[in-house]
Amino acid sequence: MSLLYARRRWLPPRLVLALVLSGGMSAPAAEVAGEAAKKCFFFPAAGLTLDADFSGGRLNDCTQAAAGRFQVLIRAETTPINNSAWYAFRVRSDQPQTIELELKYEGGTHRYAPKVSRDGRTWTRLTGAAYQPAKGQAPLLRLDVGPEPLWVAAQELLIAEDLYGWARRTATATGAAEREVGRSVAGRPLLAWTLGNADSADHLVFIGRQHPPEVTGSLALMALVDRLTEGDDLAVRFRQRFQVTVIPLVNPDGVELGHWRCNLNRVDLNRDWMKFIQPETRAVRDEIQRLAAAGQTLRLFLDFHSTGHDVFYTQRDSDPMVPPDFTRRWLEAVQQQLPEYRVRREGSAAGKLALAAPWAYRTFRIPAITYEVGDNTPRPLIRTVARAAGETLMRTLLADAAQGRLPAAGGKQNQAAAGG
Repeated sequence: MSLLYARRRWLPPRLVLALVLSGGMSAPAAEVAGEAAKKCFFFPAAGLTLDADFSGGRLNDCTQAAAGRFQVLIRAETTPINNSAWYAFRVRSDQPQTIELELKYEGGTHRYAPKVSRDGRTWTRLTGAAYQPAKGQAPLLRLDVGPEPLWVAAQELLIAEDLYGWARRTATATGAAEREVGRSVAGRPLLAWTLGNADSADHLVFIGRQHPPEVTGSLALMALVDRLTEGDDLAVRFRQRFQVTVIPLVNPDGVELGHWRCNLNRVDLNRDWMKFIQPETRAVRDEIQRLAAAGQTLRLFLDFHSTGHDVFYTQRDSDPMVPPDFTRRWLEAVQQQLPEYRVRREGSAAGKLALAAPWAYRTFRIPAITYEVGDNTPRPLIRTVARAAGETLMRTLLADAAQGRLPAAGGKQNQAAAGG
């Protein structure tokens, strides 16, 4: 039985169990079906329906507390877990009415200020009387609902359809090549796009969405890449000199199911870059190692995330790498271009952390940076900073190439790739 069929039919838990025992459904498929079975809640007396039966939806339970007041439960996919309490659901009412919703959590606490949408694409943040957060208490939402669905989510939805649609539009404009680099636990494709000069041996790798709720990281990734693909002289010269591989969605299962942090195996992928137990991290690692083994020289690795504020997690300036001192020079250039914006940077030793950027640094001795964007950073500012980061990145790397600071890595990176 396909995952799609299981999701859309909302199979009862007993039927799911029977299918697993009979071999008619895999365990991951059963989990998907089991979650889907709980995604719709009806309140006939109130004429109200809440559901999360869409990509990225998360709504684990809903009960009526009083007339016009309901409690929504959002449960983490596992515990303990990083507090990234994602929620996304729709509300419909037979007749126009105003309702109150309490958001309650299991496994975490409230993190994301709610956004609402009438179409699932254009979002506004709830403010004023519509959203009343209280420290130590369940946030209270006051919503005007009616026959047309009202979407409510922790952040604007940015799912596989959106990310891959953006990447394919970029590919059409630049001639970037699309390829599948692996499959998720549930069999969803992990897609990559490579743009630039196919004859160049100098390669950059960008990845995103290891953690499903981290939408602002995706917004930054897209804006930075958009700057690299423009038609001005700087961007054209950059693409003639370098190649860039972009893997915008490392955790498609987690995004699809509205997970807080993990893949379908309930593993935080950005803690799996040492043992590589999960198929998603193995696929991305293998693709990067394939590039190095094919004679490509890795020059830069960026991993896009979200957190409480904008910050770049980097190596220390004293750590050896090629190109030398790149991170300091690049981020100082960003600061100079945006004097009213504070560029925050935290450098630390890579050590044995099982995170993507430390792995890339240890393996290839290149700048390997975690680009973190604040949950609440204004969206226009995200784009402004990311575009400045893209522009200064191009200038810095082109200057390094012109000044001989990009020697061929030769056998060293190839040996590192072969050794894992």
